[in-house]
Amino acid sequence: TQVVGPDDLARLVPGVVTDDIVVAAYEPASGYADPSGTAAGFLAAARRDGARVIQGCRATAVVVEGGAVVGVDTDKGRFSAPVVVDVAGAWAAEVAGTAGVEIPVQAWRHDTAYFGLPDGHAADFPIVIDEANQVYFRPEGHETMLVGLEAGNELGGSPDRPLAAASASTVEEMISRVCARVPWMEDGDLRTVHGGQDGITPDQHAILGPAGPDGFILACGFSGTGFKTAPAVGVCLAELILDGHATTVDISGYGLERFAEGRS
Repeated sequence: TQVVGPDDLARLVPGVVTDDIVVAAYEPASGYADPSGTAAGFLAAARRDGARVIQGCRATAVVVEGGAVVGVDTDKGRFSAPVVVDVAGAWAAEVAGTAGVEIPVQAWRHDTAYFGLPDGHAADFPIVIDEANQVYFRPEGHETMLVGLEAGNELGGSPDRPLAAASASTVEEMISRVCARVPWMEDGDLRTVHGGQDGITPDQHAILGPAGPDGFILACGFSGTGFKTAPAVGVCLAELILDGHATTVDISGYGLERFAEGRS
């Protein structure tokens, strides 16, 4: 990561307003990935290594006997397993509760919109996280811009409740904040809006590690960062389960106990 000034930012982001910028952080090697394509890649690799992927199957309870995990009950029957990893996103607290574990994870809903780029403006700008205006944006394909707000997201409630369409005021807020930073987007057009949800913790960091009965592992509460950290998290959890501790990265600071100990 490099610290850059307003002039550098103006070269990196064509037409950007820098009047209120003193310094910015620039990561030359940062980027983004297609989410569905990446997920499909992970699934294909897992299957090649012998994993069995079962879709359309709701987990209803973690089964515990004698202080240890023995499997999971689902709407397609029971699956026996000595280790169960709770990677249930917005449903993580519900799943953990069936194993007798209470975790501070709430459903957190977030909308993103896709705007068509104006004529004459290519998708040649980097990912921009504009903390001052509490908005972020990046190219999506060759003709559109993805936009998300850092503020005003829906927190709490049942993760099973229907996802509501983004309000007109939310879309207008996105447009206003993006145009404050790159005024040329005033000539853009709205294409579509998508909503989703994740689990969020009080300190907005993931919960990783064992909790409650033997064999129960938490990997939840990513607060929107799970996609980009997934490869490292997967490696560390495999090490934790197979070897008793993670060696690629020290994940001990992400344990559930940090909240009770005041380390969050």
